[in-house]
Amino acid sequence: MATKREIRIETMKGLYLFEIYGNCDFQMEQVFSTSESIGLFQNVIKDLEKIDKSINENLYNYSFSRLSYVDKSILRIATYELLFTDTPTSVIINEAVEITKKFSDLDDQKQHKFNNSLLDSIAKVREK
Repeated sequence: MATKREIRIETMKGLYLFEIYGNCDFQMEQVFSTSESIGLFQNVIKDLEKIDKSINENLYNYSFSRLSYVDKSILRIATYELLFTDTPTSVIINEAVEITKKFSDLDDQKQHKFNNSLLDSIAKVREK
């Protein structure tokens, strides 16, 4: 059985491919090993417009198009969870930061701090 983090990582990889292809024209069975990952992926895609709008509205002095595909994928999963699930905010942000450290951070550790700050801004909207 996959852990929540493994599900998020698989989903991130699927969203990365979605960003590259611009659609779902890739072999899902080669990316996803669990139905939970497929479900999370499909939920994010279904609400992608709302998710991207929320991310974009909380970016300051930065444009959405400048985000790397990996960071977009991580942020989209976390934003989906913030907006549409009951998962505690601290868990969502911590998971996103840890995944960013593993897959996106360069040696300067700036990216996980950027993602943490952005998700914190989105979370404040959730709490209202």
